[in-house]
Amino acid sequence: MIRRTIGIVCAAAIVALLVCTVLHRDRYRSMLFDGAERAVPQRESAAARPAAQPLPADEADAGR
Repeated sequence: MIRRTIGIVCAAAIVALLVCTVLHRDRYRSMLFDGAERAVPQRESAAARPAAQPLPADEADAGR
């Protein structure tokens, strides 16, 4: 009976944790840094970088 009660309490705690995680998924707030400073610089977006240039036809076939 005690095992069953402990199991039910653990299962309820896991479900509550999952529900809280889903409800707060886009509201992360760091306790160490405010929004103005960042510890790690952001990566460039794909739109900001130029795409790779294709090889000319003679160089593309040379590797075969």
